[in-house]
Amino acid sequence: MTRSGIDHYLIQVQRRGGSCGTMGRRDVQVGPGDVCVLDLAQTVHTVDTNMDTLTLCLPREMLAPLVSAPDELHGMVLHGDTPLGALLSGHIQSLYRAADALSAREALILTKGSAAFVAGCLGPTFDALDLVRPQMQASRMAAIKRHIDAHLGDPDFGAAQVAEAFGLSRPTLYRLFEPLGGVSAYILRRRLDRCLGELTAAHGGLRIAEIAHRWGFRSEAAFSRAFRSAFGMTPRDVRNNKQRPRSLAAGSSDALKRWFHELAVF
Repeated sequence: MTRSGIDHYLIQVQRRGGSCGTMGRRDVQVGPGDVCVLDLAQTVHTVDTNMDTLTLCLPREMLAPLVSAPDELHGMVLHGDTPLGALLSGHIQSLYRAADALSAREALILTKGSAAFVAGCLGPTFDALDLVRPQMQASRMAAIKRHIDAHLGDPDFGAAQVAEAFGLSRPTLYRLFEPLGGVSAYILRRRLDRCLGELTAAHGGLRIAEIAHRWGFRSEAAFSRAFRSAFGMTPRDVRNNKQRPRSLAAGSSDALKRWFHELAVF
């Protein structure tokens, strides 16, 4: 959505009808009086019934700096029977009633104030999420890793595709994978691990070039350079000896550094 110039949040008051389904990773159910936050950079799959909504549209650059986890806003629901939900719903409806009488300058000033008001209403909800955030992050990381494993064979697959698939900003994705040496380094490592498994298989029948292309390397030469840098042996040495290189040990910081330096092969 950022490429189209439409990079906004929608703060929607459900005036009538209902909506249920998924927004990003959240299962949502919105009823009359509820307020729901939509991030236009993320996916929405909902079934709407007799829906009538009132929507406040806020640019990402205006709201995101005011909240602690801007990528987690998508699908957040403040129910109308709660104090914060009622406050936010009332604020948006008041803006709607006054909109026609506002000058352009007044509207801009009020929009900035409304962004702060929205962030203030969402803040306590984020505080509650802090209790389950570690479990949420672990679940999200597991899903991202499964997604990466399913796309290793695509030579064009990288950080940009992961961020888009999960509705994450690049900085957020990089922070998640920082303990693992970075997302690009992690993808490279997974590709090399898959190649290593095939090279040491008892009945491996594929040529080295075929293995390289199968797991996302654009050429056998690029694969061989990355492999030797990571494991200290060439793919042919491993195939001929049927031995796993000692540098395969999980968590080796030296291996991670070598993998990182080989990112240029992509």
